[in-house]
Amino acid sequence: MTQSNLHVPSDSKPPSESVHRAKSEFLANMSHEIRTPLNSILGFSQILLQLAQEYHLPPEFRRYLNNIHVAGETLTELLNNLLDLSKIESGKMALSEEPLSLKQLFQGIYHIHRTQALEKHLEYNYDFDSDLPEFIISDRSKLNQILMHLTANAIKFTPKGGSVQIHAMRDQGRLLLQVVDTGIGIAPEKQASIFQAFEQVDNATTRQYEGSGLGLTLTKHMVELLEGTIEVESEPGKGSTFSVCLPLETAHSAPALSSTQVVEKFRFASDNVVLVVEDNQLNQEVIRALLRQQGVQAYFASNGEEGVERALALHVQGHTPHLILMDLHMPGMDGVTATKMLRHNPKVSHVPIVALSADALSEQKEQAEAVGFSAYLTKPLNFQKLFPLLSQYLKPEKSMDVPQTSSALPPLPVEAKVQLLKELNQLSQVPIINTEELLDQLDAMRLLCENHSSPFSALLDQMEEAAYIADAKALQKLIMQGQSL
Repeated sequence: MTQSNLHVPSDSKPPSESVHRAKSEFLANMSHEIRTPLNSILGFSQILLQLAQEYHLPPEFRRYLNNIHVAGETLTELLNNLLDLSKIESGKMALSEEPLSLKQLFQGIYHIHRTQALEKHLEYNYDFDSDLPEFIISDRSKLNQILMHLTANAIKFTPKGGSVQIHAMRDQGRLLLQVVDTGIGIAPEKQASIFQAFEQVDNATTRQYEGSGLGLTLTKHMVELLEGTIEVESEPGKGSTFSVCLPLETAHSAPALSSTQVVEKFRFASDNVVLVVEDNQLNQEVIRALLRQQGVQAYFASNGEEGVERALALHVQGHTPHLILMDLHMPGMDGVTATKMLRHNPKVSHVPIVALSADALSEQKEQAEAVGFSAYLTKPLNFQKLFPLLSQYLKPEKSMDVPQTSSALPPLPVEAKVQLLKELNQLSQVPIINTEELLDQLDAMRLLCENHSSPFSALLDQMEEAAYIADAKALQKLIMQGQSL
C-alpha cells in the first residue's frame, strides 16, 4: 500500500487550533441561518397566543398554539446545545443564576415530552417531593437542559409499553433529580464513556436510536458547572437510573412575572416612536405585530443606510426615535456601521440602540456592545427579554389602568357556579387515562372562572396537576372538594 505524505506549511497554525476556529465559525454561521426562520415561528406563535387569550378562543386552539411555541423553544434549546459545546471547549460558559419556580420547570419538562411518551404507550409520570421549596436560586436554562436531555433519552431508549419516571426530591439538604426508565440499559463497560462527546449507547453503523451523541456530554458539563454530580445505574435489558445531585438554595422571593402577565398590566404611550432596521420581511412583521399590541408606533428601514436616513428624517420631523432596534447583518450597510454613524451624529447620538442578531456567541455580543449598542438581543426574538427594554426606554401610558387584584374581582355568578358543578360531575366520569379529555374539560371550567374571584380557580390548578400525573385518587378527592363548595 502506497502511503501519501502530507506537507504542512511551516507558517500554518497547529491543527487543533485551526480545527477549533473552523468549527466555531461553522457553528456561528449555522446558528445565524437557523435562528432567522425560528424568529418567525416563535414570534408569530407568541402573538397568536396573546390574541387567543384576548378573543377567548377555544382551549384546544390555545393548546395547539402553545405546542407550536414550545416546539420552537425546544428547537432553540437544541441549537444552543451546539453553541454550548463550543463554549465549554473554550472555557467561556458561565452561570446565570436567578429565582425560578422549580415545580413549574419540572412540570414543564414532563408536559413537553408527554406526547412522545403516549405515542410509545409508556407509563409516564413524575413525582415532586412536597418537602422541596417551590422557588429556588439556580441557572434556569442549564437546569432545564439537564432534565430535557435525561428525559428525552429515557423515552427514546425505552421500548413501547415500558416505563419512564422523573423524580425531584430533597436528599441531605441537596436537590436530587432522578430519571428512571425500563429501557434497553447500558453495559457496564459503556457507562463511563457515554458522557464523552459523540459517544452513544449504540454506535453501530446502522443504529436503531438516532442522535448526535452530545446530550449526555453537555448534561455532565452543565451539572458540574452547577457544582453537582451525575451518576448512572444500569443493567442491559432492565433499564437505567440517572441521578443528578445539585446544591439546593431556596429563593426568598418569587420570580418576576412572565412577559404575558406583565403585558396584561402595562401599556405604552401612543406617542412613543421606535425605528426598526431589519432586512427580513417576516422579522419585520413579527416586530410590527408585537409593538402594535403594545400601542407603540413603529417605523421601518431595510438596511443600515436607509436606517440612518430614516432616523435623521424623523428627527427633522419632530419625531426623534425613543428607541432603535438594529439588525446587525443586512445587505449594503450593516448594523454595526450604521450604529457608528448614528453615535457620531449629535442629533441622534443619545438614542438607545438595541442590537438584534442571530449571532449567539459571547464574543459577538461583546464586540457589538463595544461599538455603542445599548443592549444586545439574540434571535429568535424573545418578548420576555424585549419587554424590559421597552419598559426602560419608552414612556408608559399616563392614564394607565391599575389591574384589579384577585380580591377586587367580582364574585362568580350563580349561573356559572351551577355550570361548574355540572362540569365537575362530567369530569368525574372521564377515565384518568384520557388525559387530553380531562385537560379540555378543565380548560372549559377555567373559562367559566375567568375574571371572577372564586375558590374554584386554585382547585382547578390542583386538578390539572393530578391529571398530568394520572393520579385518579387525588383527582376524585379534588372533585369532591369542588362539589362541596
